[in-house]
Amino acid sequence: MNNFLKFSLFFIFYLNSILCDKEKKKKSKPFNETLLKWAKKNKIEFSDKIILNFSSINYKSFYAKEDIPENETILKVPFDIILTAKVFEEYSPEFLINIYSDLKNYSSFANRIFRTPTVKEQTFMCLNLIYAFTHKKKSKLYKLYKPYFQSFENNFDYFPLLYGGGEINLLNTTNFGAKIYGAKKSIYEETKYIQNNYSYESLINDDYIKYRIMTVSKSYNLKGGSGIVPFADFFPLELNAEINNVIWNFDNETNNFYIKSIRNISKGETLKMKCFIAPNSRYLMYYGITFDNNSYIEPFRIKYLHSKLKEEIKLKASVMNPNIDDFDLSLESFIGDTMENYRNMGIFFDMPNNDDTGYILMLKNLKYYMEEYNTISDSDYYKKIILDKNRINIKRIVNLEKSLLQKRINLLQEIVDDRMKDRKSDL
Repeated sequence: MNNFLKFSLFFIFYLNSILCDKEKKKKSKPFNETLLKWAKKNKIEFSDKIILNFSSINYKSFYAKEDIPENETILKVPFDIILTAKVFEEYSPEFLINIYSDLKNYSSFANRIFRTPTVKEQTFMCLNLIYAFTHKKKSKLYKLYKPYFQSFENNFDYFPLLYGGGEINLLNTTNFGAKIYGAKKSIYEETKYIQNNYSYESLINDDYIKYRIMTVSKSYNLKGGSGIVPFADFFPLELNAEINNVIWNFDNETNNFYIKSIRNISKGETLKMKCFIAPNSRYLMYYGITFDNNSYIEPFRIKYLHSKLKEEIKLKASVMNPNIDDFDLSLESFIGDTMENYRNMGIFFDMPNNDDTGYILMLKNLKYYMEEYNTISDSDYYKKIILDKNRINIKRIVNLEKSLLQKRINLLQEIVDDRMKDRKSDL
């Protein structure tokens, strides 16, 4: 009897667990399904020849489940569901609308920070995203876009603006390090301005950076303004014309955003967006990616005099020129990489103000910076982090800058050598 009772209780418990599992499966739909249901509700249309690959919120994409011919529509998004400043304004809390309104007036200080209408607009969009994600229960915008917002990235470790101390110290003396510093300083000024002028003390600088990254990387220029297009960010960017297979455009007549195939796409291919030509430094800063095949080479400029060259010039100047105060003032304000700036350095210690001086000082400066790059490449920290496939971008940036720097050194060395030969022949 006891055994029968035990068996009966076990059977009831087992049956109940099966029914509960079925009930759970009914209630909790896969995220893909929820997201696509939201898209359908908002009249977003997908080709029936693609499948959403949502392996994680930090990596999602579409791939072809069958062959797709050239010039076929892959995605259509109505303008009304695109997150433009107008949509943000419609669901924005009053204090953010007041900030936006005030930014439009461009006070003198704001004019320096929020330089263009695009920056002003993206600042407003960014603040609204922060509010939506930090006030999920109160935000009307979050409730309306919840399935799409839940697909947003949450890992920003590989974006330079949020690098840790190790990476920042590593890149500190590079051109790219100077870009990171300049961008972080600009964003910090924006954060402080908003905190101080609009009593928004709860605004956190790192949050502002994250949502600025998201705003920039997900925005498209549409109808004279910026807009975050749902699902457009699911198409990885690609520069290589042999690999990219889709392109976007906005049709003003139909008022729709389209993504279309630009060549025949084979079954199983990941759909990759043809992207604009820009330097790897920009792609890494705001998209967290770089391209091996990037043909855009930005000018390589040394913005400041290297500390070793400064000390060298100061030493000569202190011996040869008593007017050391003026010299220090000029030296510290040295910004730029023009020949004229280098030539002018010679004035302060009675060197002739000619091209020879400029070339010699510029060459020395570049060589000192090359020493810094070699120190980076030889460091144990650098050798360790580039083993992480997600840190490959740092290696690409450092290698590119070293290559460009070496080319300039070689060119200048030839010029200096030729000029020195001419001088000897003149004598």
